[in-house]
Amino acid sequence: METILIATDFSPAAHNALVYGVELAKFLHAKVALLHVCQPILSATDMGIVTTEEELMESAEELLRKEIGELNDAGKVTIEFFVEEGLPSEVIMGVADNVKAKWIIAGMKGGGRIISRILGSTAISLSRNPNIPLIVVPEDARFTPPKAIALASDIDNETDVHIIDPLEEFGIKCNSTMYVVRVIKKGMNEVFERLLSPSRLKWHCRDLHPSFAFLNDNDVAHALNGFVKEHQVDMVAMIAHKHNFFERIFVKSDIKEMMFSTHVPLIVLPAEADTSSMNQVDERLALRHA
Repeated sequence: METILIATDFSPAAHNALVYGVELAKFLHAKVALLHVCQPILSATDMGIVTTEEELMESAEELLRKEIGELNDAGKVTIEFFVEEGLPSEVIMGVADNVKAKWIIAGMKGGGRIISRILGSTAISLSRNPNIPLIVVPEDARFTPPKAIALASDIDNETDVHIIDPLEEFGIKCNSTMYVVRVIKKGMNEVFERLLSPSRLKWHCRDLHPSFAFLNDNDVAHALNGFVKEHQVDMVAMIAHKHNFFERIFVKSDIKEMMFSTHVPLIVLPAEADTSSMNQVDERLALRHA
């Protein structure tokens, strides 16, 4: 059984992400791991804090029980919860690895403001170099199996197309169709971009009946949001690419901009394929087309 890890800081946006994640778990017949990360108290004496770390952990556990108790049909999904202490992004990835999570879910406030505390800078940090697919859920999003998914693709002939296996598997379960959207910025060779790997990608995602779109825009998030609205897309997927320290400072992150502006759930896919499940995906595809 698959596991979905949902991180929460008890904000309304995080609660909505929990509701979304539980509905997704019901649809996928998965179980849920609910996590809250308590950041270490640096100096209780200097800061005038009288609450101990143990009391914070106990309080968080009570809040998690309350969150679960307020869910409709919570009994239809297996939910276990965790309270851990440490740096949020590191703890989230560590727990995700321990529970063998298939997905990580984080929430986002309406109006594009990423939620504060645990899921503020943490959501951005997780999106930079995830090793597990991340789903960012806007505050007003409700779960429905997506009929149409838009993949913002910069896949070239050197890219391992297996990086989109989690998206393909998810889309097949949801009976989705897929748009492969390539945003062409100023200075890019449009003819060359239109020739990049469509046949290979089309064959790999053939069960999702992909169609290809090419958009001329220097702002990737602006182009994607316009496409989503025009084509009634239910979910967007983007691929996280590794950047060094200076690139993170000086180069605008298209994923970050999309996280701030999307009104539909955003999937952030790892830049490297999960080799442990790659063969299983190939075998399933081979059986379907045998």
